[in-house]
Amino acid sequence: MTPAEVNTAMKYMYFIFETRKVDVTPYLSSTLYGLFAALSSAVKMSGSRKGLFEHDEFAECRKALDAAMRERSAAGFGTSVCKHTEIISEEEGQRLWEKGILGEENPQQLLDTVLYLTGLHFALRGGKERRSLRLHSNPQITGLHQDTGGRHYLCYTEDVSKTNPGGMTQRKLKPKVVRAYENDDSTRCYVRLYQKMRSISRR
Repeated sequence: MTPAEVNTAMKYMYFIFETRKVDVTPYLSSTLYGLFAALSSAVKMSGSRKGLFEHDEFAECRKALDAAMRERSAAGFGTSVCKHTEIISEEEGQRLWEKGILGEENPQQLLDTVLYLTGLHFALRGGKERRSLRLHSNPQITGLHQDTGGRHYLCYTEDVSKTNPGGMTQRKLKPKVVRAYENDDSTRCYVRLYQKMRSISRR
């Protein structure tokens, strides 16, 4: 879709104003923003490299989102109290593999799996750390490295986090550095799956 078509679909076809839950009640304004952010990521992944938040071509989309969020907030559908994310148990993680939600059978499944395992192995907290991940220019995940014992690993170096947003008062804080090692379970080895994803992305 061209930027003009995206603006039309989002604003004039009323996606932003009309999207609802299954029970037809309105989404919170914060949830609406999250949906918009997800669509922005999808636009970038389609190859345009232009997200809905950053470029003038999508100004109409953003105006519609702002108006819809104001409307929801005025009607009492603003934001909810922040809830802590529930921990995924070992049994639940096992079911994700068994049901084929995690795996490497296709590019999207592999990408979802690497994203899940990245958060798991490097203890990423909150969406900001995930959204801030860089794989190309000055990447935060580097490797393969090899330790003195001959074991291979990937290394993650923190940029920003919930406790270290990178401002003046945090200038002396040491960034978090975490290693993820190869393991014997080759079918679910994070290091192998990450390298496979990177090799596909370079094609």
